[in-house]
Amino acid sequence: MKICVIGNPNSGKTTLFNALTGLSARTGNWPGVTVSKKSGFYKYNNEKIEIVDLPGIYSLRPYSPEEIVSRDVIMTQDIDVIIDIVDTTQIERSLYLTTQILETSIPTVIALNFNDEIIKKGITVDSQYLEKLLKVKVCPISALRKDGIKELMDNVVLAATLPREPLFTVKDDSINPLINYACDLLIKENNKNALFDALKLIEDDEYEISHHKETYELINEEKRLNYQNINYADYSEIIADKRYEFITNHMDKIIVKNDSLHKESKSLKIDKILTHKWLGLPIFLLIMLAIFHLTFSADFLFLGVFIKGRLDNPIFAADTEGINSIGVILSNLMNMLLDFIGNALASWLSNAPQWVSSLVVDGIWTGIGTVLSFIPPILCLFAFLTVLEDTGYMARGAFILDRAFKGLGLSGKSFMPLLMCFGCAVPGIMNTKTLENRREKRLTIFLAPFFSCGAKLAIWTAFAGAVWASHADLFVFGIYLFGIIAAILSSLFLKFINPKRETSPFIMELPEYRRPSLINVSKALWQRLKDYLIRAATIIAAVIIVIWFLSTFNFRFQMVEINESMLGIISKYLSYIFVPVGFGMGQNGGLFIISTLTGILAKELVPATMDTLAGLSSSGGDFASLIKTMGGIEGIANYASIFAFLAYNLLTFPCVAAISTARAELGKKDFIKAVIFWLSSSYIMAFLLYWGIRFWFVGIIFVAILGGLFTFLALRYKNKTKEVPSYVG
Repeated sequence: MKICVIGNPNSGKTTLFNALTGLSARTGNWPGVTVSKKSGFYKYNNEKIEIVDLPGIYSLRPYSPEEIVSRDVIMTQDIDVIIDIVDTTQIERSLYLTTQILETSIPTVIALNFNDEIIKKGITVDSQYLEKLLKVKVCPISALRKDGIKELMDNVVLAATLPREPLFTVKDDSINPLINYACDLLIKENNKNALFDALKLIEDDEYEISHHKETYELINEEKRLNYQNINYADYSEIIADKRYEFITNHMDKIIVKNDSLHKESKSLKIDKILTHKWLGLPIFLLIMLAIFHLTFSADFLFLGVFIKGRLDNPIFAADTEGINSIGVILSNLMNMLLDFIGNALASWLSNAPQWVSSLVVDGIWTGIGTVLSFIPPILCLFAFLTVLEDTGYMARGAFILDRAFKGLGLSGKSFMPLLMCFGCAVPGIMNTKTLENRREKRLTIFLAPFFSCGAKLAIWTAFAGAVWASHADLFVFGIYLFGIIAAILSSLFLKFINPKRETSPFIMELPEYRRPSLINVSKALWQRLKDYLIRAATIIAAVIIVIWFLSTFNFRFQMVEINESMLGIISKYLSYIFVPVGFGMGQNGGLFIISTLTGILAKELVPATMDTLAGLSSSGGDFASLIKTMGGIEGIANYASIFAFLAYNLLTFPCVAAISTARAELGKKDFIKAVIFWLSSSYIMAFLLYWGIRFWFVGIIFVAILGGLFTFLALRYKNKTKEVPSYVG
C-alpha cells in the first residue's frame, strides 16, 4: 500500500511524516523545505505501508516546482490513499487544496492538525459536519504530540478498500454544461479522474493539454461555439471563485467560536514588535548576536571585570575572562577528552617506530582530533537555529529581509535557501528549486558560499581561539556578518551589470508561534552529528593520511622535514599566487595554501590540515603558533594576512559536494560563470582586505569610495528594477 501526505506549507505535514515513519526528515516553518518527495514506512499490524511526503503546496496548479512534484505523484503514480493534512488555524485557506484533491477519485482522509491550538483560542471544528460535507473521513490530530495518529491510520487503511466518487464544488450555471461535456469526453477515454482533468482542460492547463490534445481541441471548439460571452482568461477565475464560495458558504457551520474565549492570538501581538517596519531588522540581528554569544563567549554574563582573578576553573570559568557560555563549557569538556586520548596514544606508541608514531599521533589523530574539537560549538549553534525554525521565527526573518532583498534583485523567498546555507550549502542550493525566476535562482546560488556553512564554522572557531579568544562571539558573528555584507556588495555589482533583473513575487504565510519540539531538535542535531562523524571517519581521515605522507616524505620516499617534503616543495611554487593577498609568505607560508586547497574536499579540513602540518613543521607547535607566522612578519601585517585568509576561505569555492550540486542546478554555462565569480570575488576581497588593513589609511579611503559608489548604484537603478510587494497570509 502506498500513501502520500499532502498539505499547505507549515501545516505540520513533515512532522506527521516523521511521526509515522520515525525518519528524521527536515521540518521547517516556510514553503519549499520538502523540495522533492521523501518516503518511509509505517508498520500497521505487521504490514509495511509506504508513506510518501510531498512538498508543501497551496494548490494543484503545476506552475511552481513544488506543485509539479505533487501533481506528478498524484496523477501518474499508483497512490492508494491521500492523507490531506489541514491546518485548523488556517482552515479556510487550507480547504482550497482539499477541494482540488477531492475532485479526483483517489481515496482520501483529512487530518485536522493543530486541533489542540485552536481549542485554546476558543475555536472548535465540527469534524462530523465536515465529513458529511466533503464525503470523506475527517480525523482531528496533533502531529507534534502524536495524538490521533492510530485512529488516522485505521481510517486510512479502511479508505484504501472503498471506492470514492469525486466531489463537485464548482457549481455555476454559466460553465456547468461545459464541465459536463468535458467530463463525458474523458469518461469515454476511461479516465479515472475525469472531473479533475476536465476542469484543468477548461482552464487551459498545459500539463493536461499535453496528455489530452484531441479532447482539448473539442473543448475549445465547444467554447468557441457556445460560450462566446466568456473570455478564455475568465474560466480559471470562475472555477477558483466557485471553489472558495463552496468553502465560505459552510464556514459558519464548520467553525464554532466561543466568543468568551476567542481573542487576538499571541502570535499577532508578538509580530507587532518582531516584524515591525523599523524594529524588525535590529531585533533580528540582536537575536543572532545573542545566539553567537551563547555559543562562543568566554564571559557569558559580562562579569569579567568583577570576578577577574577570583575564579579559575578550566571548564566553567577562567580567571582572566569570566563565566563561560554553554558552547565554551562543552568545548572545554571535549578538549579535555581529546587531550586525554592524544596523550594515551602517544604513550602507547612511545616505543613504536618513528613513522608509526608520526602517522597515528601527529598525522591521523591530530587532524581528526582538531575536527572533533569543533563538534560542541557547531552543534550548539545549530541547536539554537533549529529552535528558531521550530518556533516559527525564521519565517519572520524571511519576511523582514524581503524588503531589503528586493533592492538586490532577490526576494524574501531567496532568504530561505540562503538561510539553509548556514547549516550546509548543499540543501541550500537544492532549495533554489523553489525559485521560479531563473535569474533570481542563479544569483542565489552564486551567493550561497558567502553564507557560512557549519563546516566553515570549524575554521572560524579555530581562529577565534587563537586570535581573539576573549571576544570569540563577536569575532565569529563578525565573520558571518562580513559574508552577508559581501553578498550584498556582490549582488549590487551584478545588478549594475544586469539592471533588468526582476524579482519573484513573495507570498508567504507567517505560522503561529509554537513551542519548539525537543524531538525535532534532537533529531536534527543527531543527523548533523552523524554526518559530521561520518565525514571525520572517512573523507577527513583519508585526506589527513595523504597529507601526512606528502608532508613527511620527499620524492625519493625518504623521511624529511616538512619544508623538504613533496608537499613543502609543491606549496612553495603555489605560494607565489597568494603573496598579493597576504598569505603564502614566510617559512611556513605554503602550508596555508595547502590547507585552503584541502578545504575544497571538506571545509573542516582547513584547520585539521593546519594543525597536522603545524605538528610536523620544523618549528613544531600547534595551530595557534602556526597562525602567528602567516604573514611572514609580526604585527599588523600578520593580522592583515589572517583576515585575508579568512575572507578568501569564506567566499571561495564551497566543498566538492556543494560544487556538484551547483553544477546540477545551474547547467554548464552558468556553472562556469559561478566558478569564475567565486574565484575572482574571494581573491579580490582578500587582496583589498590585506592591503586595506596593513595600510589603514588606504583602507579608509577605499571603503569611503566603495560605499559612495554602491550607494549611487543602488539609487541609480532603484527605479529600473521591477519590484513586487510582499504579502503576509
